[in-house]
Amino acid sequence: MKNLIALCGAMIFMVIAAAQPIQNTSFFNQWSAFSETPISWTIKTDMKKLLKDRTKDVYQAAQLSYISEDGTSVSWKIQLKTRGNTRKSVCVYPPIKIKFKKDDLKNRGFHPINKIKIVNQCRSSDNGADYLFKEYLTYWMYHQITPYSFKAHLAQIRFIDINGKTKERLLNAIILEPVKDIEQRLFGTEIERETSAMKHMAKDPLKRMSIFQYMIGNTDWGVSNLHNLKIIKVAEERKVVPIPYDFDYAGIVNTDYAVPHESFPIDKVTDRLYRGPECKGGEARAYMQFFLKKEAEIVHYLQTFPHLESRSKKEMLDYLDGFFSYLRRRQDDRNVSF
Repeated sequence: MKNLIALCGAMIFMVIAAAQPIQNTSFFNQWSAFSETPISWTIKTDMKKLLKDRTKDVYQAAQLSYISEDGTSVSWKIQLKTRGNTRKSVCVYPPIKIKFKKDDLKNRGFHPINKIKIVNQCRSSDNGADYLFKEYLTYWMYHQITPYSFKAHLAQIRFIDINGKTKERLLNAIILEPVKDIEQRLFGTEIERETSAMKHMAKDPLKRMSIFQYMIGNTDWGVSNLHNLKIIKVAEERKVVPIPYDFDYAGIVNTDYAVPHESFPIDKVTDRLYRGPECKGGEARAYMQFFLKKEAEIVHYLQTFPHLESRSKKEMLDYLDGFFSYLRRRQDDRNVSF
């Protein structure tokens, strides 16, 4: 009798458990990061309103749909708005942020991480596509340098105007890992503030990031105002670690709207300028060796990446070769510095 009661109890528990979604992942993590096969989404919304009201920090209703890996048609009611500073003014299709209802995520078995940033192809031209792919590859490269980085999904998003007043557009896009996902992955906590200083940041992550920014020719970041930087506190570091984002002003991407800040002693974004903390002598040589060990992997991935036009791929590889050639020339120099 006791065994029968126990069995019935176990069966009841299994039925209840089966009825409850198992929240074992986030919406972002249902896809593998950095896959060369783009995720295919459709977003329906009032496109005319979205593009016209791009300066307004207001969400509007939308519908997101896609086919899941098991062939099921999936649809979500979401909200979205445009975001970004410069790209709102220079892009036909600025970046967006989408927001889910937390209860919807929970009911479908996802963590309630409900906001995701998306970088759209700025313009519907070949150059616009290549700029997007170059920036995506930059996120991939930085993730090979350090786990203190954003993961990303490559996507193709079909934007459909619910009123039929604007033309349907299929745009390449980058779906960025939410910071809340990074917190879970790194067992860390984002420190939300508007200012900081290099002395507050962990030494190795800061220098590794600064040299990477030099590698890609990016000066569009800053510690004092946390420009294009998030900061995370992780257990293995006594101080916070920086996580950079938005690489469209980097020399390796070389968008036609990117210009260096007037205060910098460079004429164009393809000119490299080191903006990190002092790094010289043996310490600099150690970082040079670290980056040189990454060269073959980075070059091979770029060479075999299927979506970038040959001309743009050659430009990226030539630009990186300038950095790695410099490291090879100077790696034995006792007085070398960044």
